[in-house]
Amino acid sequence: MQQQQQRLLDWSFLDNGVLYDRAIEQEKLFAAYHKRLSNESCNEFILLAGKSGTGKTALAQTLRHYVSSTEVGGFFVSGKFDQLQKSEPYAALVSAFTEYATLLVNHPNQTYVREKKEEIQTSLRTDIQLLTDMIPALEQIVSCQSGSSSIRGTKATQRLFIATRNLVRTISSPTKPLVLFLDDLQWADSATIDLLRVLASDKKCPGLVLIGACRYDEVEFEDEFAEFLRTIENEDQVSIVPIELHNLTLEAVEDIVSDVLHIPKEDSRPLFRAVYKKTKGNILFVVQALESLCDNEILSRDNDGRWQWDTEDLKAWGKGVSNVMDLMTHRIQLLSSDVQTVLVTAACFGAEFDEYLLTEILSETDVSSAVDEAVESGLLVQLHGGGFYKFAHDRVQQAAYSLLPKEEKARVHLDIGRKLRTNLSEEDIEMHLYLVVDQMERGGSLLDDQNEKDELATLCLRAGQMATRCSDFKAAAKYFALGIDSLSERNWRDQYYL
Repeated sequence: MQQQQQRLLDWSFLDNGVLYDRAIEQEKLFAAYHKRLSNESCNEFILLAGKSGTGKTALAQTLRHYVSSTEVGGFFVSGKFDQLQKSEPYAALVSAFTEYATLLVNHPNQTYVREKKEEIQTSLRTDIQLLTDMIPALEQIVSCQSGSSSIRGTKATQRLFIATRNLVRTISSPTKPLVLFLDDLQWADSATIDLLRVLASDKKCPGLVLIGACRYDEVEFEDEFAEFLRTIENEDQVSIVPIELHNLTLEAVEDIVSDVLHIPKEDSRPLFRAVYKKTKGNILFVVQALESLCDNEILSRDNDGRWQWDTEDLKAWGKGVSNVMDLMTHRIQLLSSDVQTVLVTAACFGAEFDEYLLTEILSETDVSSAVDEAVESGLLVQLHGGGFYKFAHDRVQQAAYSLLPKEEKARVHLDIGRKLRTNLSEEDIEMHLYLVVDQMERGGSLLDDQNEKDELATLCLRAGQMATRCSDFKAAAKYFALGIDSLSERNWRDQYYL
C-alpha cells in the first residue's frame, strides 16, 4: 500500500521547467545568458547562490530547455561536485564533457556531427591523448594513438589546460553556445578550480556560458572557491553575476500544493499551511514533506478519488518531523530491504553511481528492480545513457549514508573496495581506479594482512600515475603517500618493485 501511494503524487510538471516564486531570478539568469553571447568582450561567471534545497539546480535546468531547443540548437552540459569524492580530479568536468560526447553522437543532424568531429580532431591534434586520458568518453568522437605524453610537471598541466580550452573553443560559438553548469562548487577540487579559471578568463571563447551553483552558507572566506571568485573578478576582469535564491513564499507553497493535488486553493488551506509551517518554504523540504504525508497515509484519496487528510494526524506529523534529513531518512526506511541496501551502498559511492558496479557488489540483491523502485519513489534519477544514476538531491544521499552505523562505515567501504578489486576485470578496474582506491582507503584502518596492503599500495601507485597524467599533482601526491603508508617496514627488501 505504501509503495503504491509513493507514486500518487505526480511531479512531472516540475521536470518540465515549471518554477514557483522564481520569476525575478529566472529573468536575471536569461538576461545574463543573452548578455554573455551578445557581448564578446565581456566574460561572465553566473553564480547561483542559496542554501540547500532552494532550487538552484532547478533554476539552471530551465535554461537547459531553452538552449537545447531546435530554435537555439546549443548544448547544455552539467557536472556535480561530490563531498565524498573530492579526491577524484576533474570529476565534475569529466561528467559534463561525457554528457557533451553523448549529446553530439546522438545529434539528429549527422552531417553536423561529422563536421564537428573533424573540427575537434583538427584543433586538438597531438593533445587528443591528454584529453582522452582525462575524459575517456571523448574517444567516441575523436581518434587517438595509444601511449602517454612524456611531458611532466607544470608543463603537462599547462598543456592539459590549453587542450581543454581549445576543445571548448571548438565546440561552442555564439550561434551554438555551450552552457557549462557546475553544481555544488563549495566542494570543488583544487585542480578543477585551476582549470575553471582558465576557461572563465578566456577572451577567445564567446560561445561559452559558465554557470555555477553553491551554498553560500558553506563557503568560508579562505576557501579555494571563494579565492577563485576574488581572483577571476579582480585579476582576470571576469564579471560575476550573482543570483541569490531564498525559500519560497507562503503563496508559492499554496500554489504547489494546489497544483500537485489538483484541488482548489481554498480546499487545501489547512494542508499547505501545515506544510509551510514545517518547511519554511524550502522547496526540497516541501516536496519531501508531501511525499512523507502520502507514505504515512496521512494524505490519501477517498473512495471517490478525492484527496483527504485528518487535521489531528497532520498536527502530529508536524510535531514529529524536525528537518528534511530526518524526513528523508524515515522515507527510505519505509522502503523494502533491497531498496534500502541499494541506496545505502550507492551512497558510499557518492552522488552518482553505475548500476553495473552495484550488481558486482550486491550479488544476492535484485539491484535492477530496487533501482527502478527508488526511481519511482523520486529518490534516484537516471542520467544520460546506460545504467548511470544520481541521487535526486545530495540530502537524499546523505540520508541514505546516515543509515549506515558509524562503527560499520569503515567495514562496508572496505568490503566494497575488496569486491570491486576482486570482481571487476582489469579494464574495469582501470576505469574505476579512483573509486576502488578511495573505498579501500576508507576502510584502510581494518587492513591487517600485509599482502592485501601491498595490493592497495600497487593500486595507489596506478592511481597516482593516472592523476599525474591528468596533471592533478595534489591528488597524485595523496595516492603516492597512501601507497607508501601501506608498505611494510621492510619495504625496500619486500616491496622493492613498488
